[in-house]
Amino acid sequence: MKLRNIFAAIFSLALVATGCVKEEPTTLKEIQLSETYVSIPATGGEVKVTVNATTAWKLNDIYAVTTKDADGNKVTNNYPTPTWLSVDKTSGEAGETVLTFSAAADNAGHEAEIQFNAGLHTQFLMVRQGEMTASSATCAEIIAGADGKTYRVKGVCREIYNTTYGNWYLNDGTGEITIYGTLDAKGAEKNFASLGIEAGDVVEVEGPKTTYGTTIELVNVTVIKIEKSLIKVVSPEVTIPATGGDLEVKVAHKAAGALVDIPEDATSWLSYVSSSYKTGVATKIEPNPADTTVFKFKVQPTAGSGRTANLTFKAGANGKSSVTYKVAQVGNPSTIAEIFTKGPGNYLIEKAVVMAKAGSNVIISDGTANIMVYSSGNTLEVGDCIKLDGAEVSERSGLLQFGSPVFEVLEEKATPDYGTAVEIMTEDDVKNWGGEPQYQYIHFQGVMGTDNRTIKVLGSDYGIYIAATEGYAGKTVNVYGYANGKASSYKTITTTLVSIEEGAAPSYPTTLAHTSWKQGDDDGFAIAIFTDASNGMIVNGDGEDGIWWDEISNPEEVTFTYTYDPSTGKGSINSFNFGELPFEFNEEGDMYITMGEDPFGPFVQIDYVEPQLPGKGNTVTITADPLPTAYPTEFTTFTADGHSFEVVNVANFGNGIQFKKSAGVLRTASAFSKKIVSIELTCPESRDWYPTNLEVKGGETVITGSTSGKVTTYDLSAGDYTTFSISDTATYAVYVEKIVITLAD
Repeated sequence: MKLRNIFAAIFSLALVATGCVKEEPTTLKEIQLSETYVSIPATGGEVKVTVNATTAWKLNDIYAVTTKDADGNKVTNNYPTPTWLSVDKTSGEAGETVLTFSAAADNAGHEAEIQFNAGLHTQFLMVRQGEMTASSATCAEIIAGADGKTYRVKGVCREIYNTTYGNWYLNDGTGEITIYGTLDAKGAEKNFASLGIEAGDVVEVEGPKTTYGTTIELVNVTVIKIEKSLIKVVSPEVTIPATGGDLEVKVAHKAAGALVDIPEDATSWLSYVSSSYKTGVATKIEPNPADTTVFKFKVQPTAGSGRTANLTFKAGANGKSSVTYKVAQVGNPSTIAEIFTKGPGNYLIEKAVVMAKAGSNVIISDGTANIMVYSSGNTLEVGDCIKLDGAEVSERSGLLQFGSPVFEVLEEKATPDYGTAVEIMTEDDVKNWGGEPQYQYIHFQGVMGTDNRTIKVLGSDYGIYIAATEGYAGKTVNVYGYANGKASSYKTITTTLVSIEEGAAPSYPTTLAHTSWKQGDDDGFAIAIFTDASNGMIVNGDGEDGIWWDEISNPEEVTFTYTYDPSTGKGSINSFNFGELPFEFNEEGDMYITMGEDPFGPFVQIDYVEPQLPGKGNTVTITADPLPTAYPTEFTTFTADGHSFEVVNVANFGNGIQFKKSAGVLRTASAFSKKIVSIELTCPESRDWYPTNLEVKGGETVITGSTSGKVTTYDLSAGDYTTFSISDTATYAVYVEKIVITLAD
């Protein structure tokens, strides 16, 4: 027993003998209390205690209270008082402070020890409400009752898990509580064996209730009565292999006959076969021997996880005595690929890596396949390794997934190996995506919508749908993730995001080449705009039958200006120089060229078909190659992609661009002619990435980066920066594989 508990016990005995006697202030120099014991009546009320301290003081947080947050997760916090008691101040400065303790009306007796801490010294105050006589209760009543109250309860000792202190489980049929510490006949600790309590005995105990996290306990109980069990399991507990088999359990009993109960949730895999009975033979040493019964059971094979069940053996009138026996069967490990072959069921996955996370959903992989795990409120992170045992896989919307499983987070961490992504780049790719294999790893490029979660193929209603993100609306993005299926509209693939990065917006030429041809009796023309060898925008116009075609001198070159809106994936013509011909737009955005008062006009229609996205352009890339092979102590100039840069304490030692701790700087030697849109830093695959150890500035302004995996992007588009610098501000060297600077058009 801890010293403070000895103090409490002795003090409680003194109260019984002398009543409520006001004590003199304590004599600790650093902190003194006007009272060391106060009492609040059962009808409720308050008491005041004066603290005199020579230094700052506070109340220690020693009472744990478990609640649930908005997501239903259990949260445990510590407080200086139990829930039935409140105090108006929990800390103070040197000098005199008056504290008010209060409690609401409650017929249950309570007692709490309050700890005052001042420097290296601790002072104690005992607060009691009502009488502390033990109340007879059931386990259910204790579970619902107040902490600090003393209860008396009678039940079966189901299992003993510490034979020194006497820690065991008591079950009375209404519920189960933990007995944490059992005193011997003289009130001493660590002498549990002297009591002779065994699993199956009916024991009556008395002690105060406490709640430890979510565990309901009676602490350091006094044993009132022990009724020895009439039945005892003789066979040791064994572990059944995954293949199943036969199980024999031998029990000894001093009552005619013995029975067994199999839990209902175990009857699908554990069944009773037979039993054989043998009468005990009396001797001079044992005139009243126990009879024995051997029970035989059949355990079915398991295709997935391990499982357990508690058999209950009973003897005596109406099963007066009972004892439990734990049956455990090991699991049969599966791979995730095998799950998709076998279908819904119960599975054991020895180890899988968390690859991506979106809210309560995570994608895991064991290297054979990927699958989703739904676990509300989980705190898993990418790279965590988990074990799933007894986990149920079911089908939802055509997909297999683990639903709210219990899992073990392993100590091991892993770097996810995503492999090669399947390219989903066009409208047809989205339309034709079949969803196999499930949770396919994909790469998609498109324009982010204003909802920050719908990304569409340029100029199309088809794309992908991810969990909401921020900062990309209207921007061209590259996305990697796990495809989970199609949304109800069948125009988007729902995807669990792995990474997202901004890409370059497409650029278009302002020169149109043209060709002429003859169609029937009428002339016509076609215009083609090419952004590169394969991607282009086609502009068609032709003279239809019945439309008048006059003498037109088709120009050799037509010019226009074009505005592109990435949030919609649409473009529009601002101005068009087409010789001497006038033009106009209709409501659909198509352009018509007319000739004066032509009664038939308009006679030329130009329709626009959006091109595919061109590749990135207008970038400057810095790698380690042109850098010095030792740290320069003064700024040294080098060239990359035709631009000059300066470094000091930055070098190429064969590990990438290496910044010296607290000293490395890389910056522009002269300003760019165009403003900087973004700067992207990529970490070498063999190195850990610490982007917060670097400070990136546009001009003299510090820019905050956005990190995805080993790539950090700094958005400078909001400013008018033509110079930048990157500095190592930490006490660690930082390694960068490449630096990509994107300039405005």
